[in-house]
Amino acid sequence: METRTEDADELQPDENAPARAVLDRTRQVWGRAAQAVSVLVDGEEHVPADGGVIVAFNHVAPLDRLRFTLAGRRVRFLTSSPVDAVRRVWGRSEARTDDAEAALIRRAAELLARGEMVGIFLEGRRSPDGRLYRGQPLLARIVAETGAPVLPVASVDEGGVLGRTVGPRLAVGPAVDLGRFLPADDEFARQCITDAVTSALLELSGQVYMDVDSSQRRAQLGEQRRSSREAVRAQVRARKAEELARTQQRIADRQAETAELARIQAQAALAAHEHARRAAEADAVQRRVRATRLPADGSQGHRGPKDPLLHDQL
Repeated sequence: METRTEDADELQPDENAPARAVLDRTRQVWGRAAQAVSVLVDGEEHVPADGGVIVAFNHVAPLDRLRFTLAGRRVRFLTSSPVDAVRRVWGRSEARTDDAEAALIRRAAELLARGEMVGIFLEGRRSPDGRLYRGQPLLARIVAETGAPVLPVASVDEGGVLGRTVGPRLAVGPAVDLGRFLPADDEFARQCITDAVTSALLELSGQVYMDVDSSQRRAQLGEQRRSSREAVRAQVRARKAEELARTQQRIADRQAETAELARIQAQAALAAHEHARRAAEADAVQRRVRATRLPADGSQGHRGPKDPLLHDQL
C-alpha cells in the first residue's frame, strides 16, 4: 500500500487563496513525511475493485486524512473548503452548518456516482484520548441519499511517528450490511446505520466506546486541563505570596535588628559622653584643689592655717 495526499481538485472551490496556499504547503510537508511512514494493511481483499464505496474510518491520528490508499484505489476525503481542511489537519475544525453538510452530501454523491472511494471519519473530529466516540449523522445521510456500500477501516496499534519506517496498522473489514435499514427515510433508520458502522469499527479496532460526541469530550478535557492549569497557577501564586511574605518578614526583622543596634550604639555613645563629662569635672575639681594648696610663688607652705598670735610673738 502506498501513501498519498489528496489532490487539490478533491476540495470544493473556495475563494480564500491564503487558506488554499496554507493547505497546499501543509500537504507538501506532510506528504513528504508520509512517504517515510510504512502503513500496514490487513484485509485489503475486502476492498472492491471498482464502484463507489464509502470508507468509514475511526479517527485516532492527526495524519489520517493525508495518507490512505487502499488496494491501489485513492480515498477521497470530504472537506468543505481549504479553510476547513487546514482546521481539520490541525484538529481545530468547527461544527458544520446545515448548508455546509448539504454541500458535502452533494459532493459525496458526485464522487460515488463516478465510482470513487469516499472517506469519512465517523466520529467527525479526532479522538482526544484514543477511544471511539459517537458517530456523526453525515455518513448515514450520505448512505440514505446514495445507497452506497460502507467499508469499515480502523486504524489500530497507532505508533506511526514522522521519520520512522514503521507506522500504524489498518484493519479493513467486510462491507457493513445496511440493506435492512434502507431506504433510510427517518431519523431512527439513519441512527441504526450509524450504530451498525460503529459496531463494525469497534470490532476491528478494539477501542473502548464512549457514547458522547468527541467534540464534547474534547471540550470536557480542555476544561479539565484549563482547571488543572489554573489550580497549578493558583498554587504557584500562593507559594510566591508565601515567599514574598517571608521575605518581607525577614526584611522587617533585619530592620528591627538594625534599629535595636542603632539604639544600643546611641546609648553607648551617650554613656561615653557622660563618662567623659564626669571625668572632665573630676579633673577640674582636682586642679582647683591643687591650686588652693600651693602658694603663689610656688614654695612649700604650711599645710595648716597660720596662727596669728604665734606670729606676733616671734
